[in-house]
Amino acid sequence: MSFLVECAISTRAQTEMKKVVGENATLPCHYQFRPQTGQTLDIEWILQKPNFKQRVVIIITFFNNEVYTNDDPAGRLSFSGDYLNGDASLLITDLQLSDSSEYHCKVKTGGKYLWSQVNLVVLVKPSKPRCWMEGRLLEGSDVRLSCKSADGSEPINYKWERVLDKGKNVGKLPPLALVDLRNPEIVTLRNLTQESSGAYRCTASNDVGEESCIIEVTMQCKWSCRVAWFVNISLLFCIIDGIHLTCNPRLKTVFTGTPYTDPGPIDVHPTLSLDQWKYNLRLKAVITGTPSTDPGPVEV
Repeated sequence: MSFLVECAISTRAQTEMKKVVGENATLPCHYQFRPQTGQTLDIEWILQKPNFKQRVVIIITFFNNEVYTNDDPAGRLSFSGDYLNGDASLLITDLQLSDSSEYHCKVKTGGKYLWSQVNLVVLVKPSKPRCWMEGRLLEGSDVRLSCKSADGSEPINYKWERVLDKGKNVGKLPPLALVDLRNPEIVTLRNLTQESSGAYRCTASNDVGEESCIIEVTMQCKWSCRVAWFVNISLLFCIIDGIHLTCNPRLKTVFTGTPYTDPGPIDVHPTLSLDQWKYNLRLKAVITGTPSTDPGPVEV
């Protein structure tokens, strides 16, 4: 004797869903068949944790016209739609890291079955990274820029870029910049120039979000640059004071590249006063950072 049982099984491909801690997640489960007269409708959501002793747990079910939940003291589980008319999706509120798992939806009525699976991955987006710099900001030197997020689900990706137009645009790093491929959160700015000055932004990102920090690179002049400033300022003061020093035009030729011409004698103050000389020495000390010493009277 044999029995013929009418059974229809409908399956759907598994779905992967990535969400952030604290958000809500709706795990989809839709069916198209309807219970006939006298047939019951059963819906089950099953949680499967491969690394736990109790691997399979029924977390919410509709049976005998009643909804039951299991191990949900916070009331975070519920059906999100009209579960009696085709939408048996599951709503999980205030997601926790421990909610990451495989979820299976089973719908049964009159010998018809629907199985669907959702792999839920709960992640933490990167925290705001900290930016810092190592090295001296001098022309020709190298500095290392680093950034790091204290929290966030791995893998966290890091990217350095230059900030232009007061944050309105971004650009490429300087040509000699070296990114550490094993540790992309570190970039070395090599052979610094005045053009290296500016704002640099590091962005930390993963599958669910991103955060960034900005660091300013401000170049400092070397001694030779400061001397040029001192000479140019001294020349300016000489012109203003009406004092002619024969060496000044030659110095101007060295630092500005303009042709040297001897202006000839100028009938102005023939000597530089001691107070003016001391003033220039103090000015040089401020610009170059060298100690100021009083040389006494100087003949010019």
